[in-house]
Amino acid sequence: MTVVIITVFWGLSPAQASTGDLWFVRTISQGVPGAVELGAVDNPLRWAQDTAASPDGTSVYVASEGDGGSGSDVGALSHFHRATDGALTFRGCLGRQRGCTGDVSLYGLRSIAVLDTTLYGATRYAVVGYSRSSSGALTHQPCLYRTAQGLCTAAPATLLSPVAVTSAPGGRDVYVASTGSGKGVLNHFRRNSADGTLLFSGCIGEGTAGCTSLGAAGVMPSASEVLVSPDGVSVYVVSGNPGSITHFRRDTTTGSLTYAGCIARKGNGLPTGCRDPLSGGLAGAVRGTVTPAGDGVYVVGGGATTHLRRMSNGDLAFAGCIGTADGCRPAGPAGAFTDVTASTDGTSVYAGVQGPSWSWGAVVHFRRAGNGDLTYGGCIGEANPAWCADIGLRAVMNPVTTVLVSADSRSVYATSGYFNGAVTQLGRALT
Repeated sequence: MTVVIITVFWGLSPAQASTGDLWFVRTISQGVPGAVELGAVDNPLRWAQDTAASPDGTSVYVASEGDGGSGSDVGALSHFHRATDGALTFRGCLGRQRGCTGDVSLYGLRSIAVLDTTLYGATRYAVVGYSRSSSGALTHQPCLYRTAQGLCTAAPATLLSPVAVTSAPGGRDVYVASTGSGKGVLNHFRRNSADGTLLFSGCIGEGTAGCTSLGAAGVMPSASEVLVSPDGVSVYVVSGNPGSITHFRRDTTTGSLTYAGCIARKGNGLPTGCRDPLSGGLAGAVRGTVTPAGDGVYVVGGGATTHLRRMSNGDLAFAGCIGTADGCRPAGPAGAFTDVTASTDGTSVYAGVQGPSWSWGAVVHFRRAGNGDLTYGGCIGEANPAWCADIGLRAVMNPVTTVLVSADSRSVYATSGYFNGAVTQLGRALT
C-alpha cells in the first residue's frame, strides 16, 4: 500500500514558532476527510488508551481498550513505523478487527511498556507479552492471567485487575499496578532478558494478603499509572481516588520496593500520613510523567496540571498547579486534563485536554522554567477556536487520550480513541 503524505500548517508556521510551540502536520485515521487513511482494516485506534515508542524511536505503538467486545470495538495493539521526519506509517495491528492479526488476549488493553526486544501490556484481566523484531513487529508470547484462562498461565492472586504497566531502567524489572475490592497493589516482576518471560517477585499494597503492607489504606484504590524515575531509585503510582501520588523507594539491585509516603488532598478522605498540597489539582488524577532529567513530576487531574519538585532521594514536594481547579493558577482552556508528558530537552510540558461532553479536544503547551514551574504557552486542537489554534479536522482530537513526545523532541503525537480513532502528528519548534 502506498501512502501519500500531505503536510498542512495551521496556526503558527515553523518560522514563527518559539521553542516548544506546536503546529499541525497530519492526522492518521479512517474515513476522515483530510486525514491519511489507515487502509483496509477496521480502525484499531478506536478506544485508544496508551501510546509508547520503542527505545530507538523507530516504532510507535497504540494500545486500544475496546468498548466491551461488541462489534468491531475490541481491544487492539497497533504498530507504526516512525521516519526521521516524524511521519508515521501504519505497519499493522493485533486484535480481532478486520485486517488485524487475531489475538484474543487484548480485551481491555489499558497500558503498554516497550523495551528493546519485548512489549508488555496490561489488560483488564492479564499481563500480556510480545517479542519485538528488529523492524518493530510483534509476536505473541505467554501472558499472565489472574486465574488460568485460555492462552495464559496462572498469575498470583494479588494481580487482581491490572491497570498500568511500566519497566525500570535496564529492563530487568517490570511493575504492574492493579486494583480490586477497593484496594491498590503494586506488583513486581523480574524479566528474563533472553525470552521476555516474567517471574513474580513480590508485591506491596493496601491490606492485601500476600503483599507487603503499605501501612496505610485508601491511598491508591483507583491507580491509573505507574512511573519510574530515570535514575531508577523511585517508583510512583498515580490514583484518581483519593487523588494522590504515592512514592516507593526502589532497590536498584533487587528491584524491590519500600513505601515512602504520598501526597494528596486530605479533603478527599486521605488517611493521616500523606501530605496535603492545599489545592484541588490532584483531584481525579489520571496520568503523570517524570521529566527526563528526573528533577520534576507532573500529574494531571480533572481540572489542572500539578507540579511536584523531585529531590535527589525521590521525595516529592508540591510546587504549584495550573488550571481551573481550586487553589491553582487559572490559565488555558477550561477542560478536563487527560494525559501529560515532558519534552526531552526539558523546556516544555504538554497535556491533553477535553471539553465538556467531548465537545472538543486539544494539546496544551506549558513552557517550563529552569526550576520546573509552568506558564501557559498556548494550545492546538479542534472545535475550540476561542482558545486554541485549529487543526482544521473534526472528531480526531476530542478527546485527546494520550500525548507522546518523540525522543528527538521534534514531534508530538496526540491520540484520540473515541469517535473515529486517530493519531495526530504535531511539529515542535526547537529554537
